[in-house]
Amino acid sequence: MKTKKSRTVTGAGSIGLVRFVRVSADGELSVHALDATGNYATLCGLDGDDNHPSCPQKVIGHLKRGKIDCPECRNILKKAWEYSERDLKEPNNRLSVPDKHEPKEKP
Repeated sequence: MKTKKSRTVTGAGSIGLVRFVRVSADGELSVHALDATGNYATLCGLDGDDNHPSCPQKVIGHLKRGKIDCPECRNILKKAWEYSERDLKEPNNRLSVPDKHEPKEKP
């Protein structure tokens, strides 16, 4: 029986296809979900992209396929699955346009 190995993706151009990140923290390898904001390396908040000697976390590679084994990432995803698309609202970043549900000001 053949087994497929996870393929590590390198290069900034391929990050859009990636859903998982492999991180080494204190010598332990784990697979995490990617952070959606870009502020951290992982959804659970590991900042594995610091090149500082005091930072014990290092990004080992990005994966197209994988199994998330980080307990914190798993808990965040499981909680998010409780919501549906109709529970979400697009953010209103335009300050000059009133929300359509707010009462209109009379002149």
